[in-house]
Amino acid sequence: MYRHIALSLLLASTTAALAQTTVSYVYVGRNTSPQKIAAFAIKSDNSVHTVSGSPFTAPSRALAASTNYLYATNHKNIAAYKRNSSGTLTFLSSFNGVRNFDSEVGSLTLDRTAASLYASEDNGVGDNDYDIYDKLSSGKLSYVSSTRISAEYGGPLQFNTANKYAYTIACIMAEFSIPAFTRESDGLLTPLNATFDLPPHPGTEDLCPTGIATSALGYAAISYFAISPSGFQSIAVYRIAGDGSLRFVSQTSTNSTNANQSRFSLQFNRTGTYLAAAGQKGIQLYKLSSTGFLSKVGSPLYTRTTFHALKWDKTNHVYTISGSALYFFTVKSGKLVQAASPRSVPSAASLVVVSLQ
Repeated sequence: MYRHIALSLLLASTTAALAQTTVSYVYVGRNTSPQKIAAFAIKSDNSVHTVSGSPFTAPSRALAASTNYLYATNHKNIAAYKRNSSGTLTFLSSFNGVRNFDSEVGSLTLDRTAASLYASEDNGVGDNDYDIYDKLSSGKLSYVSSTRISAEYGGPLQFNTANKYAYTIACIMAEFSIPAFTRESDGLLTPLNATFDLPPHPGTEDLCPTGIATSALGYAAISYFAISPSGFQSIAVYRIAGDGSLRFVSQTSTNSTNANQSRFSLQFNRTGTYLAAAGQKGIQLYKLSSTGFLSKVGSPLYTRTTFHALKWDKTNHVYTISGSALYFFTVKSGKLVQAASPRSVPSAASLVVVSLQ
């Protein structure tokens, strides 16, 4: 009898331990003085735990992360950190990431293999580059080269599933633009003259893209709006052709307005089937068909909240930030639901997720 009780207790404790497995770490950059990074551990039972020592004093204006390393910038310096098994950060190195006079570091992007880091450098007058760094086995960065950007600024890059093509968005003099690049085997970027069709734009030629995401199903989703005092953003779906060109397939409207020409955060989940979109009027889930058509799934959540960053992990959790909090969602029975209560993160400015599964 006692043996059965002990076995039952052991099984219960083992089950509880498994329920508490960490599936992801979430890092939120805070635009405070000094700048800080808040860190959270996400468990398999959807519970959220603050990482010991968080928030960490570190650059926070843009973040990028691989499984074991995190990179951060304050628009001038780029710092590298080791992510420890507990989610804490150990400083490795920092250097001046500004190579041109009066420039600043904008976005940080790792390619899909996390072999190269791409840091956009912008001086505000068209002299823009992506600085390319090799990520060494130690996690430190080694500068390789720069690629000139034919756009007004360099936003985060979106790589296709094969890691061969990279895309970003730009709106130059109200002209819809999708700068594209080929990623060479050594990580260098070569500008790609990829053709694309403009999305539907009845009554106006003035369009601006606001966000871009690539799907494992071979598509790219691009949010955009027609420049006008009022109106709503839309999402266009393009098929990524073998030469990197984008072929328009479909378009759907969103509930997000174009007020203040705000950006719209898009990202597909791991399978490329679900697209989460967050902006001025909350967060909405879409499902992508195999033929490239988006359909809304459920109603938007937090419609009175403005979100400005969004990330998935590999277990179908969605994370997004407003200016003051981190929000947690998951896909349950095909619908987006809140997974945990929001966590207060004052002056939240950037977001990155490290998925462990």
